[in-house]
Amino acid sequence: MADEDWAAEVDEQEREISGQVNKLKIDSNNPVPPSEQKPPQDDNETAEAAAEASLLIKVLRNKLVQNKNEVEVQRNDPNSPLHSVKSFDELPLSEQLRKGVYAMGFNKPSKIQETALPMLLADPPSNMIAQSQSGTGKTAAFVLTMLSRVDATKAYTQVVCLSPTYELALQTGQVAEKMGQFCPEIKIGYAVRGERVSRGQKVTDHIIFGTPGTLLDWILRHKVLDPKKIKMFVLDEADVMIALQGHQDQSIRIHKTLPKDCQMLLFSATYDDEVMKFAESVVPSPMVIRLRREEESLDNIKQYYVVCRSQEEKFQALSNMYGVVSIGQCIVFCQTRKAASWLSQKMSQDGHAVALLSGEITVEQRIAVLNRFREGKEKLLITTNVCARGIDVEQVTVVVNYDMPVEPTGKPDFETYLHRIGRTGRFGKSGIAVNFIDGQRSMATMKKIEVHFGRKITLLETNDTAEAVAEASLLIKVLRNKLVQNKNEVEVQRNDPNSPLHSVKSFDELPLSEQLRKGVYAMGFNKPSKIQETALPMLLADPPSNMIVQSQSGTGKIAAFVLTMLSRVDATKAYTQVVCLSPTYELALQTGQVAEKMGQFCPEIKIGYAVRGERVSRGQKVTDHIIFGTPGTLLDWILRHKVLDPKKIKMFVLDEADVMMALKGHQDQSIRIHKTLPKDCQMLLFSATYDDEVMKFAESVLPSPMVIRLRREEESLDNIKQYYVVCRSQEEKFQALSNMCGVVSIGQCIVFCQTRKAASWLSQKMSQDGHAVALLSGEIAVEQRIAVLNRFRYGKEKLLITANVCARGIDVEQVTVVVNYDMPVKPTGKPDFETYLHRIGRTGRFGKSGIAVNFIDGQRSMATVKKIEVHFGRKITLLETNDVDALEKLS
Repeated sequence: MADEDWAAEVDEQEREISGQVNKLKIDSNNPVPPSEQKPPQDDNETAEAAAEASLLIKVLRNKLVQNKNEVEVQRNDPNSPLHSVKSFDELPLSEQLRKGVYAMGFNKPSKIQETALPMLLADPPSNMIAQSQSGTGKTAAFVLTMLSRVDATKAYTQVVCLSPTYELALQTGQVAEKMGQFCPEIKIGYAVRGERVSRGQKVTDHIIFGTPGTLLDWILRHKVLDPKKIKMFVLDEADVMIALQGHQDQSIRIHKTLPKDCQMLLFSATYDDEVMKFAESVVPSPMVIRLRREEESLDNIKQYYVVCRSQEEKFQALSNMYGVVSIGQCIVFCQTRKAASWLSQKMSQDGHAVALLSGEITVEQRIAVLNRFREGKEKLLITTNVCARGIDVEQVTVVVNYDMPVEPTGKPDFETYLHRIGRTGRFGKSGIAVNFIDGQRSMATMKKIEVHFGRKITLLETNDTAEAVAEASLLIKVLRNKLVQNKNEVEVQRNDPNSPLHSVKSFDELPLSEQLRKGVYAMGFNKPSKIQETALPMLLADPPSNMIVQSQSGTGKIAAFVLTMLSRVDATKAYTQVVCLSPTYELALQTGQVAEKMGQFCPEIKIGYAVRGERVSRGQKVTDHIIFGTPGTLLDWILRHKVLDPKKIKMFVLDEADVMMALKGHQDQSIRIHKTLPKDCQMLLFSATYDDEVMKFAESVLPSPMVIRLRREEESLDNIKQYYVVCRSQEEKFQALSNMCGVVSIGQCIVFCQTRKAASWLSQKMSQDGHAVALLSGEIAVEQRIAVLNRFRYGKEKLLITANVCARGIDVEQVTVVVNYDMPVKPTGKPDFETYLHRIGRTGRFGKSGIAVNFIDGQRSMATVKKIEVHFGRKITLLETNDVDALEKLS
């Protein structure tokens, strides 16, 4: 999209926002009452969070910020020469280093590099403090200098760079490795946790990237490098260093061991008195380079404020705004983590698809959230100050200050305000900032901000309208990356008991075209899964059969119906013949991607999507043969836009029917679509569960169906050893789990609690006790859950604590132990046999053996265990909490 088009659409969006919030007519001249029903508050985020946030910036900033502001240089000696360069060819670099710079995509120096590099590379070297935002090329500048300073003929450490965290040190080192890829003689090492050294055995790496504590240890305790030989010392992220007092002290101690002629460089995102004081203690007579930031985020941002008389009105204003963020995305800033969490939960309860960026989740999880936001998976991101550093997403057109930024003293935080609204108007585009004013204090804060920056902030008004969006979980499908090798029998309920029934053991036995068969094999399906063996012959039969298939995700059911859809298409006819509905936009796209991959050798088959954002013109017929979509959009296409003829559809698929029914609107829309279809249209319904509610829905859309189910009763029992542990108190129960943690050495463990609160409490207590655990909570967004599960899948934590609902679809091969910390019971108090089976079935996957341990803490839970024994006909064996030998059996 051209910048002019973008600007025009932002102007249009601005008008829409004004329109949406223009009906309540709040009189801004009246005193603003304080808001009631405040969301939960907590302390502002910690310095440790700042260190993690700094990594986020570096990971997410995948292009240089094209900063057009002037570079300000403060010289210790005003008579020293000062010049800048416009090309890397003007710098005193070796051919190999120059080649490395260009290989990284740096065609010309950034603003900060233009001025800094000539001074950094000068001889004699200059000490320097550079203050500039991430993404301006400062890391590349000092890394290039480090590489150029090395004498590779000398096998000892000559250059050191310190970062506040392990991850930042590794990432900066990776920049050096990439830039120095044509200089194999330069050796790079890392002084970070996990890197072991022997006392007195000298390190021969020329450049060391590390953290202050480890490097100090290497110098003073292990004596593996001689600090007197270091000729360049770099402190990166100095503002984060001084927020972590230990790092500040360690850095100063390291500095004291260095030679006087060592070149000192300090880099910081901020440059306040505290940073300056720290800088003066480690960098003598520095040259100071700063990017003037005051006007950076204001010239192309239109600023507004909304007066809200209550928390409900404040929330409603945000809901109204959500509906018009259509050409881009929005970031909402809260003052505290608790406030952000509260707002996210309330927005989600109100049906809005939002992402929450919280300091409570790991860096990897935050990266996943931000990448989803960057890719447009969610259009609203709720966060706080610290977490948001470095979010440069080109599509962000609106920033909302849900809470005005203030310092702990209550004074306006001008720098944070500038930083926040600067998340929009990036990369030279226009942006909008909206401030929510909910009392006299926030009004006073805003007025002081106006005066400070000399910019008018214009009044907007709020209304009571709102839009609701239903979102369901993509969790199982995203995480299930291989077929479950299910050995259970397939149960078929036939409407006509005399109809033929057979299964296949090879895709070659099926009536498929050579191109489709090729696509199947290209996807890694060597032979049909259990469900495919029985379902595919019936799905592909002529005349077609209507069918209900109930099976867990990962059994190959999607591949089965996608293969059928592709085989039903007559590509010579340019109209829609097959439709598949999913409960969410993401599920529709994901299923469609399976079809695109399977049909890769059938280019004549056209696939389209009836999902939000796909625009159609009334009466202009859709020519895609297969449509994947959501019920609301497809119904709109049929009834309002009339872009496809439902009477020509010969196959109709409803996926995730159990989720459809959880969203009442989707259920009604699906039935309405079904009524428009021809009587001979083949109907397929897929569901993970098959209870009375699903059956009732199925009967309303599927006449005379064939029903295929995987018998699940024995699914998880044959290869799982079941035990129980009697605990006389909550403390003993917790201790039993702690003991068990020490012996789960050959795999991983999932712990089930009955409620989210119990899971959260247990996770916190286990963490306090020194155990590395992951918490999977229904309170966090889908993409955050995916991140947690992926970390667990890859072994980053070996203990996962969760409740029933969240655990669906967790098929991790390494899970060897499942613990029922609380026994599963229904609201009536009766044993929940299906949930028990589902829980312990998380181990013993993929044909492996597993162990299930049930914690018994009273007569009720003992009675539950006994009834489970009787129900499944399986003995559950007693373990003693203090029987170490017995516990060791678990590993």
